[in-house]
Amino acid sequence: MTVSRQLFAVAAVSGLLSACYESPEPLAKPGKAALDSQLSGEWLCKSPPREGESQKEAVLWVIPFDSKQYFAEWREGDDVSRYRAYPTQVGHDRLLNVEELTSHLGKGWVFFRYSLGTDGTLRLSVVSEDALGGLKGKAALEAIRHRVADDSLYEAFAVCRSS
Repeated sequence: MTVSRQLFAVAAVSGLLSACYESPEPLAKPGKAALDSQLSGEWLCKSPPREGESQKEAVLWVIPFDSKQYFAEWREGDDVSRYRAYPTQVGHDRLLNVEELTSHLGKGWVFFRYSLGTDGTLRLSVVSEDALGGLKGKAALEAIRHRVADDSLYEAFAVCRSS
């Protein structure tokens, strides 16, 4: 990949995740919640329509890495990002702790809520930086745990269909 393509990929990923809260630590350690076999597979994803932006399309590939974690690959055209992810049960909800494996942006965790519809769709929402009102570190993690069921904590990320 040329330097200009690398910079474009970094800009695309940072733009996609710029509104996401990034934490230096996960909500919990792996293994506290079981993997969901329905997440495994290849998904065709579209970002929600946003004013002034074209809708992005990607392929999400998810497989169990071991009994506690997933390996996930997000592919937009020739740009590929790879992640490790695992679920954390918070009350009646579950969030995915997600960390990019090869990041040019620094290490950090983002948190996704997902839902699987009866029509076979996977909806992904990400914890929003703005919704946390400037909280960081342990205070932000506590707010996420406290507000896990609050829809205003999240920003829509993608709607996916099994391919």
